Amino acid sequence: MGMYLTIGILTKIAINKERARRQASAKPEGVRNALMEHYNQSGIYDMEEDDDYVTLVLKPEIAEPELIDFLQDFYEMRYPEESVRNIYTKMEELKALNTWDEWMEYAREKQCQAFQMDEYIHLSTPYPGGWTRSLDTSAEQVILSLDGKIIMECYGELFDFFTTLIKYKLAKYKLAESIVVAISG
Repeated sequence: MGMYLTIGILTKIAINKERARRQASAKPEGVRNALMEHYNQSGIYDMEEDDDYVTLVLKPEIAEPELIDFLQDFYEMRYPEESVRNIYTKMEELKALNTWDEWMEYAREKQCQAFQMDEYIHLSTPYPGGWTRSLDTSAEQVILSLDGKIIMECYGELFDFFTTLIKYKLAKYKLAESIVVAISG
């Protein structure tokens, strides 16, 4: 296995409270604020919290009405040739599904390279305070683009730039706010 460059829809974003406390003296309120400020300014995620984690979960009511049109526009940008990775055949299968839960089950089955669940993504959430400027963040995404293998260092700002460009291009969709460019594997 290796590391891959991915573009995906962030479906879940979580910060471990104890790790954040050790890493940056972050209190739960600070963790909640950091997640909200960095990922949820447009309100596309619900916040959940238990003893260990503060978690943002993508709202199905945001994703369901937009997903198919969003995917078609994204795939046309990313894979301009119809023969690429059978994505257009898989789109017909995705169109036959009706709910967010059905789409997520399809992604978990990993039937399609360009629409599969990934639970191995790690992000850094900006956090002002402590000895670090960011909090280690785990996330789940539905991969829409997977290329690699990749080895890189110091890529955060470059990937933020790529993410911003994709969000800008797909700005007519609320779902675009969930896009992330990252390394996973």
